Amino acid sequence: MLNIQALLRNSIITTLFLLNSSSFALESDYSKPVVVESDKQTAELDKDKITFIDNVVITQGTIKITANKVEIFRGKNGQIKDLKASGTPATYVQVMESGKPVKAQGLYISYDPVRQIITLEKNAEIKQENSSLKGEKIIYNVATEKMEALGGKSNKRVTTVFIPSELTNQINANKQQSGKSNKK
Repeated sequence: MLNIQALLRNSIITTLFLLNSSSFALESDYSKPVVVESDKQTAELDKDKITFIDNVVITQGTIKITANKVEIFRGKNGQIKDLKASGTPATYVQVMESGKPVKAQGLYISYDPVRQIITLEKNAEIKQENSSLKGEKIIYNVATEKMEALGGKSNKRVTTVFIPSELTNQINANKQQSGKSNKK
């Protein structure tokens, strides 16, 4: 018999692990150079905006973002203030410490580094192995590790699929990882 409370608790844990790139992502990714390739690039210096158009591929270590269009807005200090990607769909892939990739997609992906919020919109999905989370909009706060998935209009619902054996393996791997972190 399936224990619904345990399943819900574990689904929340799994969803957070699927999304928690700051704790379980390859730390070495963030020290690698960011490379942006596209068919066209425009800069609006007066607006601190750079736009990459057509066949956009952004890589940084194991991180790979693909989109039809990416707009990057910079603040007065030169740091990225906002990133907006759109595609059919726009995708984000990153290899976690476990060696398993996490894949996210949506017609729109935005990242606000100041607030540390990633938003996937329109047919949003996050997937690791055969487990997935789907909705019209998924909002993840990297700093607080809080996530919200919305179903949208027209009776669309949020759908979470997780495979019991993968869930057990993920929970065990996370326990081992957190045990190693606590020993440091």
